[in-house]
Amino acid sequence: MGQRLVAVMERADQGSAVQAARAARPEPLQALFSAVAAPLATAQTQGSWYRGLRLMSIDGTCIDVADTPPNEAAFSRPGTGRGEGAGAFPQVRLVGLAECGTHALTGAAIGACTSGEPTLTRDLLGSLGEGMLVLADRNFYGFELWSEAAATGAQLLWRTKAGHVLPPGERLPDGSYLSHLRRFAGHRHRMIDTDVVVRVIDYGIDDPGRPQAERSRGGGRAPALLSLAQPLGERGRSGLSGRRERPPVPGRAGRACRGSSPRAS
Repeated sequence: MGQRLVAVMERADQGSAVQAARAARPEPLQALFSAVAAPLATAQTQGSWYRGLRLMSIDGTCIDVADTPPNEAAFSRPGTGRGEGAGAFPQVRLVGLAECGTHALTGAAIGACTSGEPTLTRDLLGSLGEGMLVLADRNFYGFELWSEAAATGAQLLWRTKAGHVLPPGERLPDGSYLSHLRRFAGHRHRMIDTDVVVRVIDYGIDDPGRPQAERSRGGGRAPALLSLAQPLGERGRSGLSGRRERPPVPGRAGRACRGSSPRAS
């Protein structure tokens, strides 16, 4: 049996691999990912811990897929930078939960490029739990999604936009303050207070290219937030942030999903 297996492997070429991928069903690969995708950091792994909490990051990216009618129908194309027409390739939007420090992807949700990242994030909530400090960028926040994520038992540290109203309450020694989250009421024309308490850090980004102010929030009376610049910095090294995969074209290196159908992609 071993000799026959070796012989088959020697005859396999790139075309055979592509044909096998086209014939494969996605369910076994999904089951395999669910079985093996797990945090990898040990107690000694740098960049993976903050005061005993495992640092995890929710982030999104887009992946170009083969330019075929089935892929375009399933995933759509992004708009162009000028706002005219559509992009050269259909794209998949991927939102992942990754362990900071090791870049281990422990959860993933995939949809069309027109899907919103907060919408896909709901598919990841089952991977959150106690003992985690979960980081997310400012485009992920919404009261409902925040509440659902907090209900998993994970600690949350999410950025939010500077224009988000968070009335100051009790001032804390490290310069942060407590506030209550607000949510839309009725037909989303007015905001009302809730009993959800968060701890807010106001800060500015010292970067001429990014002059806006931002805020970060942590749930309740979380550990002192003065040193939370460390996990916020680790988020950028979680493995997805700012990355976009492109298909190979002449004269340009790159990678992309090559499947000609949504199931193969």
